[in-house]
Amino acid sequence: MTCTDIAWVDPANADQLKAWDTEEGVFWAEHAALFEHSLHRYDDWLLRAAGIRDGDRVLDVGCGTGSTTRAAAWLAGSGTALGVDLSVLSSELLDNSTTLRTPARTALSSNSSTRS
Repeated sequence: MTCTDIAWVDPANADQLKAWDTEEGVFWAEHAALFEHSLHRYDDWLLRAAGIRDGDRVLDVGCGTGSTTRAAAWLAGSGTALGVDLSVLSSELLDNSTTLRTPARTALSSNSSTRS
């Protein structure tokens, strides 16, 4: 495993981590609203397939800017939702989001280190 500034990352993922925190990640962060909008049409299908109910604990791996995590937290009600992502840039967008306006306790983090 490789140690980055924030987390231990398997060497197979080291290039991807670097990409998300450099030019490629900047592009995605700058166009986050467009990407979220383009994927939004799949949200209902995904969330129904997940079958999230009140009290569930949800893990969203690769949460990006966290819109799916927030939706899962809403459905989990008294449960929890945790979103993790390699991209520090995405997590900065999470910090500016309405993450905590959902009924469930929601933690969104980058590099698999929990922040709430």
